[in-house]
Amino acid sequence: MTDQIIVFQMHGCREILESTGKAGFLRQQVFTLERAVVEDPSVAFDMAKSIIETACITILLDRGVTIPDDWKKSIEKLIENTIANMEFVPTDHPNKTKTLLGMKNVLHGLSTAVLGLAQIRNNEGTASHGKDAYKPVLTTFQALMAARAADAIVHYLFLAHKTYPSTSSSRRVNYGDEATFDQYINENNDTITIFNYTYEASEVLYYVDEKAYRDELNEYNAQPNATPITDESEDAEQL
Repeated sequence: MTDQIIVFQMHGCREILESTGKAGFLRQQVFTLERAVVEDPSVAFDMAKSIIETACITILLDRGVTIPDDWKKSIEKLIENTIANMEFVPTDHPNKTKTLLGMKNVLHGLSTAVLGLAQIRNNEGTASHGKDAYKPVLTTFQALMAARAADAIVHYLFLAHKTYPSTSSSRRVNYGDEATFDQYINENNDTITIFNYTYEASEVLYYVDEKAYRDELNEYNAQPNATPITDESEDAEQL
């Protein structure tokens, strides 16, 4: 019987990457982890933890949350505070309390999984600590568990982050994230032409005066009849 050839892909993370062309650092991490699962399983444990940290830091920055150093030193604190600064059910859900209770159980499971990954990484990761040169290493079988757990966690957090975006005035805003607002600007202002080059009004406002763009965005969102901006084609994170 020949050995089975394993081709691993992080389908959840790839779905996130497909929705944004801006996550270059996350893309590099995902592809490195996919290769490591088969080619260098020990590296997979380091990368699984690193990808989760990247997701949490990105989400917190997107939501305008300042990240203390002690959060960055503990993946458990990092994910707990990420979850604490996110929404997971609609605010007007009729059974919000009961639903949140169930969601908290799921989130507790995610946190436990993250803690387990951190423990495995400390023992098995190539970049964690020095080890006996003759120490046996884990194989693709164990690396798959770490990689798939990280994939599920990152995908779930980013979907929640995207489904219930922050409305904080300090949140990170990238051009293209607020498609409905950009359309509103473009419909109410002329395009700008310079020689043979034409630019949308929203693009010019964002890159010329980002503060003014953000101020107008906050005012737009404060309008009673403003359309919520939940464009599924773009993600709010940038690395």
